[in-house]
Amino acid sequence: AQGRTGLEQLRRELHCASTVTQTSGTALTAGTAYNAITATLPSTCATSGGTARYVTWCASPTTLTTGGHATLYRATSTALPAPTCSSAGKVKWADYLTTATPFCLPSTTVACSGVLRPSTSFPMLHVTLPVNLNGVGSTVESYNLVDDITLRNAGSHS
Repeated sequence: AQGRTGLEQLRRELHCASTVTQTSGTALTAGTAYNAITATLPSTCATSGGTARYVTWCASPTTLTTGGHATLYRATSTALPAPTCSSAGKVKWADYLTTATPFCLPSTTVACSGVLRPSTSFPMLHVTLPVNLNGVGSTVESYNLVDDITLRNAGSHS
């Protein structure tokens, strides 16, 4: 349930974002998996609270459980530099992820997990949240939450 809720919040924010970058502010590279992305939300976005906001979504190895799990966090800031996974005030959205690199930008020629961006499509971010409460190596009771999220307000990310 946490993973689904986190993915829904991420989807809302990415649909509204004016840019999506690495936390350093540099552009994402097609086909590269990332542990963190930063979305720039204009003040008109419902989740921005009426202020331009930088929102970083990141997966980081968890310290609360054993077995190599990662945790999905969301951190916000109203000023640059963009927040990171080590920023104070980050909020945990999902635990028991079996990857620490859930974000990837497919292009029309470079795939992410076999997914290419259609040539007539806006840029999109491929998000994979594999979850398993039994541990990273377990095949019992594992499932994947996967979404290709269109970056509707982002001009050029491919």
